[in-house]
Amino acid sequence: MARGLQPQSRFAETKGKYFCIMRRAECQLCGMGRLVKLRRAVAIVILGIAVIAAGFYLATHAKRSVKEEPSGHSGTGSPAFADGSREKNPHEQEMLRTALKKRPGHLPVLLRLAKIESESGHAQEAAADLRRILDMEPENPEANLELGKVLFQLGDIHGAIRHTEGILKTQPAYEDALYNLGAIYANIGDGNRARDYWTRLTAQHSNSESAQKARQMMSLLVTTR
Repeated sequence: MARGLQPQSRFAETKGKYFCIMRRAECQLCGMGRLVKLRRAVAIVILGIAVIAAGFYLATHAKRSVKEEPSGHSGTGSPAFADGSREKNPHEQEMLRTALKKRPGHLPVLLRLAKIESESGHAQEAAADLRRILDMEPENPEANLELGKVLFQLGDIHGAIRHTEGILKTQPAYEDALYNLGAIYANIGDGNRARDYWTRLTAQHSNSESAQKARQMMSLLVTTR
């Protein structure tokens, strides 16, 4: 009988060992599963912290780098001119000069270069480029408008008025010319003429940004009427 029971005993022993091994394997797998889940959770937390940090940096950098748009009123209490400038590219001036070597009389390139020169404080160079444009197209409104601004920077008030008013001879409702003439006269203390040009502007372009600026400035004008 003892010999007859030996196979069952061995089977039971083998079965027990098998289940013990399987149980250990299951425990190991469960442990690995928990470890994987833990690692995933840690990775998600780290990723979340990185995203928040990146967002904070971008928001802070944007606040430092964004320049407030002209409101029609400069920090010195004088009206600013109409501003059609674009986002600046530090290499743009070099690219424009290279383009001009290939096509010296290309008007859009000359005009853009003159605007960059004016904005960077090189008014004399800007004036020279703008006059090159006007030699080819005397009635070019953008070149006359920009030259008016540059001449005002250089202290040539009469030249600034002449080139800006000249635009209105062919385009009486030219928005930026009306605004800039108002700004010129306001800056030299002639509130009556400034109001005249800004009133024309607000009548003809009532919903424009320039008209809104003009209304703000007219509320600050001191006139003698």
